[in-house]
Amino acid sequence: MPLKFALPALLLCTVAASVAGEAPLTYRLASYNISYRVTRESLAEPLDSSMTWEYPVVTPVQAPANRLLNAWLREESLNGFKMCLPGELRAATDRKLVASLSTDPGFAECEWKQSVIQPRSAFGRYVTFERVTEWIGSTQPQHGIEILTFDLAAGVAVDISTMFKPGALEALNGALAEQIANDPKRPDCPGRRFEWFQVSLRPPAELVVELPFNPAEWRDCGDGVEMLSGKVVSKQLLNAATLRPIRQWVKEQQ
Repeated sequence: MPLKFALPALLLCTVAASVAGEAPLTYRLASYNISYRVTRESLAEPLDSSMTWEYPVVTPVQAPANRLLNAWLREESLNGFKMCLPGELRAATDRKLVASLSTDPGFAECEWKQSVIQPRSAFGRYVTFERVTEWIGSTQPQHGIEILTFDLAAGVAVDISTMFKPGALEALNGALAEQIANDPKRPDCPGRRFEWFQVSLRPPAELVVELPFNPAEWRDCGDGVEMLSGKVVSKQLLNAATLRPIRQWVKEQQ
């Protein structure tokens, strides 16, 4: 079964409060199961396996801004396993792609388990998503987590670092190291640090850092979710006013 990262409840849903009169963002999920058969030499007999491929479709799909966003989301979901995806299939419909990969020996050799994108937050002109990937690897399952950010007004993906002052990454990593060191309940883990692609911002001043599953690091440092909040975050923002209003993500009934 593909690994589903068990985040705290507060990370599984977006900020509940929204500015009065501000419409929520609605979406449905395009979700598929790609079955394939593994036939590597180390196996006594072929092994049936599968991959979860999932990404949000923001509604209404006819809205021009949503068309750009949805095209980007689908492409990013494919980028999660692009090294195992025949190039000619990128333009295929979802159902044709799923059917073709189920019988593609090259895809089966990659032994992918999931490429899943889920909405995370929405604030000002920005929306953010989390992409989780998982594949078998040479000796044990490998995992990746990446936070993706899209500028609705400009219709393009952006780096979350553009919302922060120069040098903010080092300052925030320093704040995390200090927070760990000052917590008597936490293990001594001064080397834990993060990059921008692991950062999710929740205005006005909360930062969530998600690290992929790593047995050794999680054993020594605690689980893969870290949080920073308050002035340590707000003083690193370029312009907090542009990150309002906060909006909700609402999943449509399917």
